[in-house]
Amino acid sequence: MLTTGRASVLASQRLMKRALIALALALVVAPALLVLYFMYLFDWNRARDPLSTAASGHAGRKIVIKGDLRPEWGWPISRLHVAGLAVDNVKGGSAPVMLELESIDLAIDVSRLFKGVLEFTDLVLVKPRLLLEKTAEGATNWRFSDNPAGGVALGWLPDERGEFPIIGHLAIIDGQIGYKDPATKTDVSLHAATAQGAADEPAQGIHFDGKGVLQGQAFRFKLAGGSVQALRDANTRYPVSASIEAGQTSAQIVGTVTDPVMMKGLDVRLTASGANAAELFPLTGIAFLPSPPYKVEGQLTYTDGVWTLHKFDGRLGDSDLAGDLSWDIRPPRPLLTGSFTSRELDFDDLGSFIGAGPGIGPGETASAAQRAKGAADKSDPRLLPDMPLDISRLAAMDAKVEFRGLRVVATKLPVDNFYVKLELDDRLLKITPVRFGSGHGDISMWMTINARHEPVHIDSKLEVRQIPIAPLFERASAVIGKPNLAKGFIGGTAEFAGTGKSLRDMLATANGNLGIGMEGGQLSQLVVELIGLDIAESLGYLIAGDRPVPIRCVIADFKVDNGVMTPRAFVVDTDDTVVTGSGAINLRDESLQLELKPAPKDFSPLALRMPLKVGGTLKNPAFNVDAAGLLARGAAAVALVLVFPPAALIAFIEPGLGKDSQCAAMLTDMARSSGDKRKNEGLIPTNK
Repeated sequence: MLTTGRASVLASQRLMKRALIALALALVVAPALLVLYFMYLFDWNRARDPLSTAASGHAGRKIVIKGDLRPEWGWPISRLHVAGLAVDNVKGGSAPVMLELESIDLAIDVSRLFKGVLEFTDLVLVKPRLLLEKTAEGATNWRFSDNPAGGVALGWLPDERGEFPIIGHLAIIDGQIGYKDPATKTDVSLHAATAQGAADEPAQGIHFDGKGVLQGQAFRFKLAGGSVQALRDANTRYPVSASIEAGQTSAQIVGTVTDPVMMKGLDVRLTASGANAAELFPLTGIAFLPSPPYKVEGQLTYTDGVWTLHKFDGRLGDSDLAGDLSWDIRPPRPLLTGSFTSRELDFDDLGSFIGAGPGIGPGETASAAQRAKGAADKSDPRLLPDMPLDISRLAAMDAKVEFRGLRVVATKLPVDNFYVKLELDDRLLKITPVRFGSGHGDISMWMTINARHEPVHIDSKLEVRQIPIAPLFERASAVIGKPNLAKGFIGGTAEFAGTGKSLRDMLATANGNLGIGMEGGQLSQLVVELIGLDIAESLGYLIAGDRPVPIRCVIADFKVDNGVMTPRAFVVDTDDTVVTGSGAINLRDESLQLELKPAPKDFSPLALRMPLKVGGTLKNPAFNVDAAGLLARGAAAVALVLVFPPAALIAFIEPGLGKDSQCAAMLTDMARSSGDKRKNEGLIPTNK
């Protein structure tokens, strides 16, 4: 009995042992077999739809895996191949898909993953297509809060440099990135033909080489940085270099960045050049004025949304240029602030400030410049500049800019220095002021351009103070072959208000006043006699020589009404001749209809003294003698009886010529000598 019982117990123990072994095998081997099955035998393509559905539900936007899903398990490296990944765009986007890739191939170090470290030994992206855009309402398709799928698509990007995953080797093949913003009319398409980098080779950094389209303009770019491993090293600055070419514009940067992931602490050397600074607008969003060819170099930094170009220097046309520039992109309208200085400023390079277009740049000879200008002169029958103001660019930014020219090179104008201050606030541009200085006086202009409403409204004021006139007669001197035709000073004021998008448009609709005077100098006797048509004396001076004629005063007072200038007073008073003028100058079509009436102060046997008709245009005036308008001798006294109050003219003569000027004295004499006649005719008020 005992033997039988012990045998029964031993049998039960053996049975239990087998059962435990079987259970152990079931608990260990079965999962292992199951893992092996899913690793090597399971068709993972059957999981594409469930995975896509789960990802879409989590993201709130449709995510689809269209192609092959194939893992390759191994130790310590496992690989994964995903083909045909697509992420839908936000509702109302310009395209149905935000992100799609032809394939992703990655290799993960599983042993490092168990230690909490994400390390890709290889990462290859084939034909990635990423579209980043803003809707018309300003919503974006990449922010986590606004668009969860944007977070899924870009969620692998770290928040700081130290969180960047370890990547042994990176390759991006035929990538494209698009950016659209209808509010700023921006539509950018970048093509990254190749991008690669290796962590274990410090000399082999990340390289991008691609092309794109920006507002219809094609451009190419290159970007190079340190190795992908260096992206994680927060203790060292990350080296970067880049270049971009768009049309005739090119720029290069070389330097470092503290955090390349968040674009913090950028400090690079920038070199930029181009044919026209206005062409930088599509690339930078900065609305520079049109300019001649330029090249600048300086230290570029970026901190907390502010780009700063420190102590740059370079060339602008034939002028040197230096200063500081900052571009604050934090406000709704980015703010440009700058202070520029030119030690030697070529006046021709200031064409954009007066709407005449860029000046002649370096590399062009004087003869080439003259030929180009001559061709332009022949093609345009108008004299006034017609460069339109781009209102969309005024609306894109605000600005506070100062520009100084310490010495101005100007062969045709008596200008020694230059200063301008510009302030732009929500399409309201104030120029306060632009000033050209000379050794004796200056030319100052204040202007307000209000583009907040259509049509654009322009108000301007001009003051001219004691500017020498000799350079204005240099061309005539060259034609006649007589130097020093004139000397003296000119001064006066002008106020205009008009509408339009160019200087030509504004003057064509202008209302206002213009008054100018000249004194303290002399004109060539030849010039005076030719104006007076004194044939005998003119021929005599052509043969025997030329004597200067002292100028008592020149006064021109114009009323401007809807673009038409009519002289309220026009008189040139010398010891020999008094010339008065009447008629009109039409700024709308630039036509001239003037009559100059000379009156003698001396006797000449062949003095015709007939009125001179001035017709044609501002650009091509025509002179004709009015034979029927022979003036009687002794007309000088009549010419001085003007139909305007001299006190009114003194108001604009004084700012330009001074209180003690000869013109003021002449007006006082005119009022005294002709007061009774004008009072009787009701031309001036009678004191009571």
